[in-house]
Amino acid sequence: MTDVSWGMFPGSQIFFLSFYVLIGLCLGSFASVLAHRIPSRVSWSALRGCNARSACPVCRHVLCWKDLIPLLSWARTRGKCAYCGAPVGWSYPALEGLCGILALFVGIGYGMTVPSLFLLAMIPVLSAMIVIDLRHQILPDVLSGAFFLLGLAFVWSSGMPVSLHFLASLYYAGLIYALGWLTGRAVGKPALGMGDVKLVAGAGLILGAQALPFFMCLSGAGGLVTGLLFMYALKKTGCFPFGPALILSFWVLLFL
Repeated sequence: MTDVSWGMFPGSQIFFLSFYVLIGLCLGSFASVLAHRIPSRVSWSALRGCNARSACPVCRHVLCWKDLIPLLSWARTRGKCAYCGAPVGWSYPALEGLCGILALFVGIGYGMTVPSLFLLAMIPVLSAMIVIDLRHQILPDVLSGAFFLLGLAFVWSSGMPVSLHFLASLYYAGLIYALGWLTGRAVGKPALGMGDVKLVAGAGLILGAQALPFFMCLSGAGGLVTGLLFMYALKKTGCFPFGPALILSFWVLLFL
């Protein structure tokens, strides 16, 4: 990580950080779109006409600009649709807030640099993957692929040895696949999906081989917490999503 060059913004540290937070909040809104439309196979491309417009999932009323302001729109309507009164889940402001915090850390750690742009682009991709995995227990290939390509661009723009980081990616993916296979044989059912393996490949590409022990420890602890929450708080048994633990471990190690 590099120190922020505050000289670029004379006497305006608050403005700089607020700018990154604002970007993160907007990326959070985009992450909500990805999390809703990708599993539903709904087009989010502006080239597809009206299907690309955001709308209430209950009354199907197309949302206007004042309904799409991050955090404020949800607070203004007190968590309800402004047109039909249907409740709007807390996951929307929570996701926007998470993305705002992540963008803030990107601004603090990497400043106004080219690598930071690729990190900002990763925020909605990984945040949407957290929501999708919690809801559907899948990690879409389109998002895993986008994460890997953004990671490759980040490594290259940071001046890191691309070949060594690519080998680290294979090392991460191979190790997590082997652990999942062994665990599956031990418990008699699949313990890890290929979506997790692809996600770990992207994380390894960016973090490098030196972070592997810390990544495995953090991910294991996070997975244990997630499993306990699903069993005791949500009263769910069987499989639980491992993607959120992997993604949060990646962000923690990246910023540290």
